[in-house]
Amino acid sequence: MTQFCLSFQNFRSHQRKAHTSEAAINNSLADVTRMTWKMMGLQGITAQDFKTTYLSLDGYERLLAWFDKMDVNIKTVLNYTKNFMQFMKYVNIDMDLLLVSNDHAEFNWLSCLQIHISNSRSGLDSGVFELHKRQMNSKPMPPTPAEVKRVLTVANTTSIERWMN
Repeated sequence: MTQFCLSFQNFRSHQRKAHTSEAAINNSLADVTRMTWKMMGLQGITAQDFKTTYLSLDGYERLLAWFDKMDVNIKTVLNYTKNFMQFMKYVNIDMDLLLVSNDHAEFNWLSCLQIHISNSRSGLDSGVFELHKRQMNSKPMPPTPAEVKRVLTVANTTSIERWMN
């Protein structure tokens, strides 16, 4: 648990070096914290028992089901997932953790989880695209230049009449 929390601090400084704004860093880490907390909670795991192996595909799928049940916007879910994946990639390359040499099983576990979440994310991407298409198709078309001219003519005439009186 301590190692994982240390990764939060390292990730924060890594983001600062990449010239990411403090607000974006805070938002990203807040998303990661919420996702981690909720994934564990949906599996009945308390924070004191935390192990990275509790970050599982089953936990992620439960989280997606919970998001759906709570009617969370698909763009929000995609953003949470993007930030979570970015953090997971960082954890796997964090030089302080050195998972690749110190705990190869955990490194493989997190790598496999990243691949599964990435595959799920592609479905979310297409869902966002479909949502965007539906929203664009349901929006009214902007007025034509002739309609705009007619409105401006009426508005100008009305304004001049008011001003004259």
